[in-house]
Amino acid sequence: TDTATQQSRRLLSPKPDEDPKRQLGGFNNPAFSADGRSLYVLSSAWAVSDALNRIDLASGRTHFISAANDFQELHKGPHRGKLLLQKHSYRSQGGSSEVWYLGDPQGRILKRIGNDAEKAEFLRRQERQAR
Repeated sequence: TDTATQQSRRLLSPKPDEDPKRQLGGFNNPAFSADGRSLYVLSSAWAVSDALNRIDLASGRTHFISAANDFQELHKGPHRGKLLLQKHSYRSQGGSSEVWYLGDPQGRILKRIGNDAEKAEFLRRQERQAR
């Protein structure tokens, strides 16, 4: 609902597609961007990964960002506006795990962060640098 006009509008509708990057459905974890111009949302996509999409609130256009199972936009510090992306990752010696990465708003990976504990430490460092 638009707070100024109190009018409601649908931001996103399910859209089946054979390409998981273009398929939209099974939405979860919506979050507004730091600048308030976009809404990020995860959508069901692959067997082991969702798709992170960004909806431009002015135009209504949807942009695929990255395969991800969780995400967080950084709102403070030197990486403000960048994304933490949790991605399903396969190990060379076998098995798989969920790994956190620092990515830009277009989904390009900038740095491997690591597991949940390493993500927490990364966020603590971000908080200290923001002061």
